[in-house]
Amino acid sequence: MSSGDRPRTVTLWVVPEGGAGPSRQLVVSVRRLQLVLVALVGVLTLVSGAALVGLGALPRALAFGPVEAENLELKARLLEVEGKLDTVDRELRRLRLYEEQLHAIDPEDLPGFGPMADEVAEVPHDPAWFTEGLDTGLAVEPLDDLGEEDLIEVTTTRGRLDAADDRVEDLLRRIRLAEVEMGQVVETAESFRARSTAVPSSWPLDGVLTSGFGWRRSPFNKRWKFHFGIDISAPIGTVIRAPASGLVVTAEYHSGYGRMLEIDHGYDVVTRYAHNARLLVGVGETVRPGQPISTVGMTGATTGPHLHYEIYVEGQPVDPLEHME
Repeated sequence: MSSGDRPRTVTLWVVPEGGAGPSRQLVVSVRRLQLVLVALVGVLTLVSGAALVGLGALPRALAFGPVEAENLELKARLLEVEGKLDTVDRELRRLRLYEEQLHAIDPEDLPGFGPMADEVAEVPHDPAWFTEGLDTGLAVEPLDDLGEEDLIEVTTTRGRLDAADDRVEDLLRRIRLAEVEMGQVVETAESFRARSTAVPSSWPLDGVLTSGFGWRRSPFNKRWKFHFGIDISAPIGTVIRAPASGLVVTAEYHSGYGRMLEIDHGYDVVTRYAHNARLLVGVGETVRPGQPISTVGMTGATTGPHLHYEIYVEGQPVDPLEHME
């Protein structure tokens, strides 16, 4: 080999420490050694680059850990609010049923009541009133789109979600309170309607009205006295008929009323028939509209043959002429 030629191989001697054991000779080509070194440098470069990238991404990964937890929590809260909104929708439909019941009642069936003005009604006709101004359009951004500046946005979204949740809770409270009030209104209206239909409207006999309901001078002592019914004059023996169906609860002689009948028509409505000559029905009997129940007489405190007719609603006397057709 001339002095200008490069060596093509490299000889490595491996000698055990202390000379214990035989030495070894390794002959490696220079080209192969170069390839090994290049590969080693490449591997070290890749490892170093990956380490630098990992260290650079570590703060971002650490920052997104809480963001991911916040995002999952917000999604769960959002589902909870959506569930409450479904409850609001169901409650509003229940209120609409009450409203339809009220509209089905004829105001003429409610003595002393008229149609409820919209501005006075506790529950408006449009259920959208309950949700007016309620902002529930909350969007939770996907994690892939979140940046460092989105940490503040997540906090803002949490605040909006908390506010919407509070609004929904308040809305449910108002709706349930309104439902109780509407139920009471419907129940009262139904009670008035049922009672109004229970109050007899037919005349119990053909005769002449001789005395009305209210204050009058007593025919016996000429003193002012409240007259709790009306007097209908007719010949003795004229048939008196039940003006409505009901149950006979009293059939007895009374010192002032003479032979007296009382019929319970339901819904706290009772009619009373006094001064009868004969009673044609007894206690416990059910009577039908138009059925004969007694005859006109002069029993008790009376100055002539007539029927003294009274109507009581919830134990209070009312003017029969206000109901009789």
